[in-house]
Amino acid sequence: MPHTGQSIEDGSGYTSGLDTMSKALPQAVNYHRWVYDQFEPYLGRRLLDVGGGTGNHTELLLNSQRLVIVDAAKECLEALQKRHGKQPHVRIVHGDINDPQVQAIGIEERIDSITCFNVLEHIEDDLGALKSMQSILTPSRGRLLLFVPALHLLKGTLDDAAGHYRRYNKSELRNLFSECGFTVITMFYMNAFGALGWFINGRILKQTNLSADSVSKQIIAYDRMVVPVISRLERLIRPAIGQSLIAVGQANR
Repeated sequence: MPHTGQSIEDGSGYTSGLDTMSKALPQAVNYHRWVYDQFEPYLGRRLLDVGGGTGNHTELLLNSQRLVIVDAAKECLEALQKRHGKQPHVRIVHGDINDPQVQAIGIEERIDSITCFNVLEHIEDDLGALKSMQSILTPSRGRLLLFVPALHLLKGTLDDAAGHYRRYNKSELRNLFSECGFTVITMFYMNAFGALGWFINGRILKQTNLSADSVSKQIIAYDRMVVPVISRLERLIRPAIGQSLIAVGQANR
């Protein structure tokens, strides 16, 4: 049931997302690898990561030819600089995906893939954010690799603590992609067992602290004992529901 929340947007710009993330997330290495493995076949060589956070997932993107990481939270930028600042092919940008200067950088860098992992749900104007991403990818007919929380039924106190405006289902995301000029390449639910844990913690137990010891212990145990098993099962059979929704879209000219 991990949630890899990143920086959030409050309507006036990005604010720090550190308070909305569990401190156990850096230890959820199996989970981060599982998420990355879903997207790896669709990644290009020149990547733009929206909302890099503290770098838990960007570590897995370093094999790219060029990696541009955008974030506007000071604490996240400091963590990213410390983690990736010496990598010659990595560029860390202070900014907002809706900032024309960030969009210009994306086009200048000839970005062919945008990764956006557990960020869109934090942005009030998700349609505007997707249109900004599409404008960056249009010249290359590049791909958007999106990872968002799924299913309205799961929305509870943990979502409030994480700063979520919403959760998504397939039909909603398909409509957003279509409206923004993306053709859906693939879309599927992931982490069915994690959905149960999120429902229990957020709707029944009404947990409000993602870094509470009880939640942190669950995340670490889930990562070590459950993810290796469920990731193999879901490789064989796609679940009908899941804690998260994965979508890959290609920008139309």
